[in-house]
Amino acid sequence: MRELAESEQAASNTPWFGQLMGGPQLFAYLWQTDLWLRHYNVSIR
Repeated sequence: MRELAESEQAASNTPWFGQLMGGPQLFAYLWQTDLWLRHYNVSIR
């Protein structure tokens, strides 16, 4: 995640997920997903 955030692509407005998310929107999505997983104590093995 850190490597992705520090990459040049993270600052670009090029869509990551089809036409839906640019870099900032992708990080917001991942952050919200992390919060949800932690809240419901989901573990991925």
